[in-house]
Amino acid sequence: MRTLAFLFALLLPATAVAQVCGNSVVESPEDCDDGDLDDGDGCSALCEVEDAFYCNDPFNLQEASIEVWGGGHSWSIAADGLTATQQTNTEASALVLDNFDPTFVPALFTAHVDSYSDDDFIGFAVGMQPGDDSNSGADFLLIDWKQGDQTAFSSFAAKGLAVSRVTGVPNNTQLWGHLGNVQELARGATLGNVGWSDWTDYDFE
Repeated sequence: MRTLAFLFALLLPATAVAQVCGNSVVESPEDCDDGDLDDGDGCSALCEVEDAFYCNDPFNLQEASIEVWGGGHSWSIAADGLTATQQTNTEASALVLDNFDPTFVPALFTAHVDSYSDDDFIGFAVGMQPGDDSNSGADFLLIDWKQGDQTAFSSFAAKGLAVSRVTGVPNNTQLWGHLGNVQELARGATLGNVGWSDWTDYDFE
């Protein structure tokens, strides 16, 4: 029972462009198209992004890369790119979505565990980049949540929500017990020693 699945959004800029202003079709050479010719709503009457506004690519998990530490994975991505499901009890794996900025588009990550038997980790990472599963220079934050106390990979994992700094390439022992390359920084004020529940949605905003 060694599932660790997490998502993240890397803060990189992206642009949207349009051709015929006001038709809601985003094509070159213009910057945006919101379906009208109004100024002051972020996309001007000339289909240019206005000051203090930002255009970015839409959220689409179909574009995510899959990072794996240890054993295999079985990610299933919905056709609309909005939902990802890990279908097997794997070792550590992650979906990494590049070129998406949650500071400009409200990001809501919902975790749902359909299980009565597993008690491992769910969570996400911040600042992780494609290829970090084998990058000795990797440096990102891991927010993971363990359902129950458990010893595995020769290390002990305590139930509860924690944030850790991951550097380099951790192995499963380090990921499981927050050891070595996985330095635990803090535990949740109210959920630090409380595990998640089966068949429950958890929203991270």
